[in-house]
Amino acid sequence: MKILIIGSSVYYNASGGKVVRYIAEILKTNGHEVRIMVFGDEREDINDDFHKEFQVNYFYDNSKFRKFRHIINTIKIEEIKKILKFFSPDIVHFAPFDYSISRFLIEVAIKSKIKVILQPWIYNFFCHQMYAYMDRKACSACIDKGYIQSIKNHCTRIRNLNSIINRILIQKTAQHASLFLSSNYFMDQILFKYCVRKDKIVRFPIPYKIQDLGDDNKDEGDYFIFYGQVKDFKGIDILINVFKRLDEVKLKIYPSSFYNPKIEISSNILIVNNVSWDNGLNNAIQKSKAVIIPTLWPTTTEYTLYEAMNYRKAIIAFNIGAHKEILVDGYNAILIESGDEKGLKEGILSIDNDKEKRLKLGNNAYTTLTNITSPNVIYNKLMDIYS
Repeated sequence: MKILIIGSSVYYNASGGKVVRYIAEILKTNGHEVRIMVFGDEREDINDDFHKEFQVNYFYDNSKFRKFRHIINTIKIEEIKKILKFFSPDIVHFAPFDYSISRFLIEVAIKSKIKVILQPWIYNFFCHQMYAYMDRKACSACIDKGYIQSIKNHCTRIRNLNSIINRILIQKTAQHASLFLSSNYFMDQILFKYCVRKDKIVRFPIPYKIQDLGDDNKDEGDYFIFYGQVKDFKGIDILINVFKRLDEVKLKIYPSSFYNPKIEISSNILIVNNVSWDNGLNNAIQKSKAVIIPTLWPTTTEYTLYEAMNYRKAIIAFNIGAHKEILVDGYNAILIESGDEKGLKEGILSIDNDKEKRLKLGNNAYTTLTNITSPNVIYNKLMDIYS
């Protein structure tokens, strides 16, 4: 089988790039021919073996009209048609399907009578705020009442009217795809509202390549860790408020971009800026007592969650979105009702001085991860989808 994967990144340090690489490697290992098209910038890994092996083509849209890319064609469509004709894929897999992908590209693939798979990872294919979140609850106003709601709710401005038109047009085009891949129940509901037929929605996890990290929890530190985006919808203010009432318990925050909190923090909270996977984040996670994921939005499967499971770390998370389907309270995580500060405090204290419980939760989390996203599991699911 020939598969063309179209995405926005294959960068080895970006979650989206990791997903595309993992899917491509699994397919090729099982004898399929794979090529990749990227609609985004080249990164410093451009000359690595992966790019050569999968003949990665970059199509960066640098047209001065690219803001109108769903209204007028601004991509090299004829060049893309040549690739489709020369490679003649059986499947075109958009990983991800999001707002950055031109509707004309989806349209070309559909008109070529190729099976087109759209895989949304987050909600930016319809939501201007990307995370379908407003006022501490899930938001689907734009697909419930029309995209003009994004202006009424101050998610965007009238000068960005073109982006509203773009979303309307890409939704209309996307309806003709063969299948949509959904990673959880809430995404199913969003796709229903997006006017996708139920028989076109298939459950498929966001793939993650499990790393052999050993079982090195013997040199555990004395702190809990939060890392990633420090945004309202990630529950960062709630987390800080809880730890301000836990004087004897340490929290380290490793933000993905520079963070200067708007609220006062206490001495048991340490913010560590400018640390990434390249210079120590992995070690910080490994040494932590547990990873806290206080996400308030109806999350898809965050790579933070997968990574914590891979490190065999105890996880404390709000019971929302994909967490409801992957995590089981007391078995592979401590689950707290979304936004419950008292419950979060109690959850932290319940494992703070119980290393045996932390180890049990972490080992069970790792087992769960292997059942979700091992190469055989992902491959078999892909074959069911593609066939």
